Amino acid sequence: DASTVENFNTLIPSGTLTLTVTDADGAATTVSKPFEVRNQAPRAVLNQDPTDTVGSPGFVATFSSSSVDNDGQILTTTLQVCPDPAGGPGCASYDLQAGAAQVTFPNFGTYSLNLTVTDDDGATGTLSPVPTIKINRPPTAVITNAGSLTTPVNVDFTLDGTLSTDADGTISQYLWAFDSGPVALAPGAGQTFTQQFTVPGTYAVRLIVFDDSGASSEATANIVVTP
Repeated sequence: DASTVENFNTLIPSGTLTLTVTDADGAATTVSKPFEVRNQAPRAVLNQDPTDTVGSPGFVATFSSSSVDNDGQILTTTLQVCPDPAGGPGCASYDLQAGAAQVTFPNFGTYSLNLTVTDDDGATGTLSPVPTIKINRPPTAVITNAGSLTTPVNVDFTLDGTLSTDADGTISQYLWAFDSGPVALAPGAGQTFTQQFTVPGTYAVRLIVFDDSGASSEATANIVVTP
């Protein structure tokens, strides 16, 4: 599906401007003058297909504009795609006046989509707020002390995933799964997870973490359970 972002022009085309001045004794004088706005700024409209605001490196979107000018014509329509901060190094400009533009987002980070339209009287219109596309960096799953997980049977043993990180967001979910072992064990959830083992042997455990953009990563370890 395609999306459309608009900035509606709120200028009043004509009316009466009234100024009232009141002194310290409460006396007031009012002056009224009619006014007319000779030119209204154009209204910027950006269309995006597909509509995703979060993607992976290599994400491609097509942009076009259906901007309007109620009292003239639009002469230029420019989309500037910038890695945040907006206007910094690495910005790329696309002339949407000539037609739609296909944009590839190659690297991790948040890109701002700055559309500027200019009419035949030199007035400009922009988008507010400025839309963005985030190229999400997946989280990193970490099982604490993964190389030395040992416990005797029938003792509470706590698995710890609190060292897991997400460089450009937050971790929203922690899932634990036992992939193999002398007996089948139910999965668990949470930053930490406590399990009792009743049968000695080696158990393969897997931690899956999800970030706030839906990306995931995994870490694995073996737990040696002694009699």
